[in-house]
Amino acid sequence: MQKFNDYSFDDFLEDLSFIRFVKQGPQSHDDVWQQWVVSNPPNISIYSQARVYVLTAISINPISDTEGNKADVWAKINQRITRETKVITIRSRIKIWSYSAAAALLLFACGYWYVTSQITIQTGFGEQRTVTLPDNSIVKLNANSSLRYFRAWKWHGMREVWLNGEAYFKVQHLNKHPEQVKPAERFMAHAGDIQVQVLGTEFNIKNRRNHIIVSLMKGKIGIGTKQSAQLILQPGESVKYQDQKMIRTSITRMSNQPLAWTKNQMVVNGITVSGIIENYEDTYGGRIILEIPALGNKRIDGTISMISKDATLYMLANLLNGTVEQRGDNTYYIKQNHVK
Repeated sequence: MQKFNDYSFDDFLEDLSFIRFVKQGPQSHDDVWQQWVVSNPPNISIYSQARVYVLTAISINPISDTEGNKADVWAKINQRITRETKVITIRSRIKIWSYSAAAALLLFACGYWYVTSQITIQTGFGEQRTVTLPDNSIVKLNANSSLRYFRAWKWHGMREVWLNGEAYFKVQHLNKHPEQVKPAERFMAHAGDIQVQVLGTEFNIKNRRNHIIVSLMKGKIGIGTKQSAQLILQPGESVKYQDQKMIRTSITRMSNQPLAWTKNQMVVNGITVSGIIENYEDTYGGRIILEIPALGNKRIDGTISMISKDATLYMLANLLNGTVEQRGDNTYYIKQNHVK
């Protein structure tokens, strides 16, 4: 019974025995409430307000009480309504803020993905593919190659692509005043450690077997790495990058002409048989084994068809006076013919 002395307005309304006592009047099982009321507790006024509140709620007819008590009761009612309204408002605001924050976070995540994600285009063995970049530059991919560039192409400060394998580039010229080049007008092609920077030109990049060859057909390009100074190439020049060294040469002196692959050929000038085999394996996959390994050092001049894997295999066999035997799913053995 002593605990009732500490009851607040809300505590009375949450006590089922109090509500029953008010509704039913003094009963034998509620003597404790009757005894507590006649003891004139310190919070008797709050008890009276709670009693009127309950009677008002359950009665059809108005409840007689003092005007002051009624005013206090309605003040309590209004306080509860106001407090509950505030709670509902706060909860609503929290929900709205949570939804807004989640939407903003989702929007940021989508935006971040769009800006940083890249599109990758790949070719399989024996497959060539022509790609038109967002700036209308043309890239022709050789077999077994991949090209990457940013999905949000126009959002980045420079046109950039990343190449693994071999590709021929025809870069769209955007700049009309060479002396006033803007960052967005530059085109950067990355191949391993090499960076090829151009404005508008045509060139070939071969990035295979731990060395990179860049050959310029038209325009002017700069080639460099993060550690080395940039080399400027003129049309008809080529640079081979291997073991962190750059070697400049003329395209006409190359053992394999850089654009022959675009016509499904190899136009060779003193290339070794091993070099032909490497080009075959890079293009079609698989493996070629020579019965006599020393034949790999033999040098070949002329045009070799790369129209199909079979055509290349049998042309190579004829050059070596040999016969092709297939061993396994994708391994070929060139056996030397013995002349009687």
